[in-house]
Amino acid sequence: MNEAAVLLIVEDDKKRAELSGFLSGLGIRVDARASLSASPEESGRRNGLFALVISPRDGQRRLPASLGEWKRRRPELAIIVLAGPDAAVRYLPWLEDGTLDHLADPSNPAAIYSAIRSVQTKDEAHRGVDR
Repeated sequence: MNEAAVLLIVEDDKKRAELSGFLSGLGIRVDARASLSASPEESGRRNGLFALVISPRDGQRRLPASLGEWKRRRPELAIIVLAGPDAAVRYLPWLEDGTLDHLADPSNPAAIYSAIRSVQTKDEAHRGVDR
């Protein structure tokens, strides 16, 4: 997984550091930030970026509007939203319309890793077909 890269967006410094450390310890290169850039071009496809993992703020009812723009401009980029069981229900429409690829419980690092591995496998298979 050395060439893989995940853009991790978590506002809470402690949680961001914990998740970044956990994922890095499993061999995933992580670019951890407190906020999401409005433009996908800032992150580009450089360094093998294949997944955007974002944790909405507590009580946030809607996802950032820029996620739709990210998906339109970077359809190969998987978007994983971290949401507990109660909050996840409100994000189902984005999952159903294809804006999101996965929902994962932020309190379960193994579930987050599993979602990332799932999209990484798809990304690797897609890149293998393109070669």
